[in-house]
Amino acid sequence: MSVKSDTRAFRNFFALPGPRFTVFTRTWWRENPEWPDGLEPCPGPKRTIGHCDTIEAARRMCRQYNETTGQTKANRRLSRKAEFTEN
Repeated sequence: MSVKSDTRAFRNFFALPGPRFTVFTRTWWRENPEWPDGLEPCPGPKRTIGHCDTIEAARRMCRQYNETTGQTKANRRLSRKAEFTEN
């Protein structure tokens, strides 16, 4: 076996199989007129908005979403936030 093929095999063995972090949004409340303020605690389903290779990129994507898109009136009321998990 050549040095070149050994190096390639080593890199392929230790390579990560895709992005390490999944960034998603979800709401933390739902409309319910029977509850105080018309809101019932209810974590909503996760909706994937992107994938990142580093934790810094995942944090940056969450911060950007929460400071811009997440600031619509409906998103604020239901507390829609971007979060991430490690795959």
